Amino acid sequence: MAETSLPAAAPWAGASGAAPRPPMSDRLLPFIGPVVLFIVWDLVVRMGWIKPILLPSPADTVATLVTGLAGGALLTDFAVTVWRTLQA
Repeated sequence: MAETSLPAAAPWAGASGAAPRPPMSDRLLPFIGPVVLFIVWDLVVRMGWIKPILLPSPADTVATLVTGLAGGALLTDFAVTVWRTLQA
């Protein structure tokens, strides 16, 4: 039988010896989804398509999160939940 093999790919040898950086679009791609999600969420609430009682705006949600963290109640509840989960 004839032996067949593929030529080995030459390693990339740049000026610094490091691998090339991906283009800017590839580096920003993971952030586009969450940004679009928050924009759509805010628009849906502002336009009144969903009642704020069912889905508060992102600003209201962040403000409530900050208030809960500053007051300590949210951290206490979180700690209790983690403790109970680890005990189970």
